[in-house]
Amino acid sequence: MPNLLRILKPLILLVACVPLLAGISPGTGDSTSLTEAPEKLALVIANADYESDWVGDLQGVPVDRENVSAALSEAGFEVTVVSDAGRDRMVSAIASFTRRMSEAPDRSTGLFYYSGQGASVSGGDDYLIPTDLSETQVSNAEGLALASVSVQDILGGFSGTGRKNYVLAIDTARYEVSWPTKDSRGRKLTFNIPDYFIIWASRSGDVAFDAPDGSAFSRALAAGLKQPGIDVRQVFAEVQDAVVKETDGRQYPEVIVQSSQPLVLNGAATEETPVDSWDSTENGKSIPLVQSGTSSGPRAADISLELVVWESAVELGTVESIQDFIDRFPASVLIGQARLRLAALTDRGAFAPARPDAYEYFEPEHRMPGPERIALLIGNKDYAPNMT
Repeated sequence: MPNLLRILKPLILLVACVPLLAGISPGTGDSTSLTEAPEKLALVIANADYESDWVGDLQGVPVDRENVSAALSEAGFEVTVVSDAGRDRMVSAIASFTRRMSEAPDRSTGLFYYSGQGASVSGGDDYLIPTDLSETQVSNAEGLALASVSVQDILGGFSGTGRKNYVLAIDTARYEVSWPTKDSRGRKLTFNIPDYFIIWASRSGDVAFDAPDGSAFSRALAAGLKQPGIDVRQVFAEVQDAVVKETDGRQYPEVIVQSSQPLVLNGAATEETPVDSWDSTENGKSIPLVQSGTSSGPRAADISLELVVWESAVELGTVESIQDFIDRFPASVLIGQARLRLAALTDRGAFAPARPDAYEYFEPEHRMPGPERIALLIGNKDYAPNMT
């Protein structure tokens, strides 16, 4: 496994904002939580040194850990750091963090950042890989679930902690694994977290790049966390822009937004960046936030069509789809990203596996007596831009 390529490292950054409950009757409820100042707590788990060569070490994770933990401290978070943790230590640390958040005053913010190996089951859950995972434990989806830590389970724990703001930053892969059984079918997010924000270091199925000085994503995220008074959507947009530019379009962070509420991670909103005006193109700031199709948050009317077409083009990931966007929106604020993406797709050989021959033949190692057994396998992946 190459040290400079984080095969299993795309990032989620999730912010779950639970709205305040309406009204508290006199003489009931916890009046302490109404007077205490909200807290800002962060848990950073960074796994770099894996016991199994099959999993592989990650050279840049210690730098990711330092980049993000320092930025969180600067932003006013109380930070707990756990390094190179096996499954039991990971579960214990997450449980302690969840318990502290449940005891914190209302409107407190909890940020969980993970950097290390990870995997996704096709159509299912996302998993954080502990340092003690071995190849023999993951022969099927159930084995992977038992030997690692499910992101969906972490969210489930957060959903019962009251009226808090949650940030989940998962700096790990969306490399997909699958098994030809019903076990690979995943769960839907049904937790009581109506408002949330997610940012992944790359889109589903893509790789994210590791380097001795830390990943492009962790450096961009740390820079965003250090900026006081801006909404998290502005941070997300700037992270997208920085990662796409640094990787020449080969890595594209994905964002899912399920909220119309503002959230500032570092200090209070500034006069220059009103918290209720989160469109990152305002006042010439950065690029618009490109959201996944599952997002439901508001979008600025003048760029909504461009965002929809751009999102579709990136989802297809073909030269034709990106070129179509460039032709339709030559003056778009996304045109720089589009050209980088097009150049990267045109030169796929620099970072993607070569296309297989039209036909491949596999001869059996041992022939069995009896009639011939012949199998034909057809797999279609790359479709034209106008097809789904």
